[in-house]
Amino acid sequence: ELVAISGSTVVTACGFNVIAGGTVGVQFISGTGSACGTGETNKTGVYPLIVNGGLNTGFGSKVFAGAAGEAVCVELSSAVQIDGIFTYVQQ
Repeated sequence: ELVAISGSTVVTACGFNVIAGGTVGVQFISGTGSACGTGETNKTGVYPLIVNGGLNTGFGSKVFAGAAGEAVCVELSSAVQIDGIFTYVQQ
């Protein structure tokens, strides 16, 4: 879970970058419940990454938005460490 639920606010992703520690699929989702486990909605496609591979959306624009009252999470296809930055506004 990257951003927890906070009442009825909406989380808008402004940019992110991710570096993978191994081969992994990375996807951003939103939802309710623990780690977005209830009402899961895909916010991006799956980004297939290899060791030391990464992606960068740039920062300062609207990449995606959740719905009111939803958390934003990152979902991985396997137990691989990822590192990066996720910027957002919550209104």
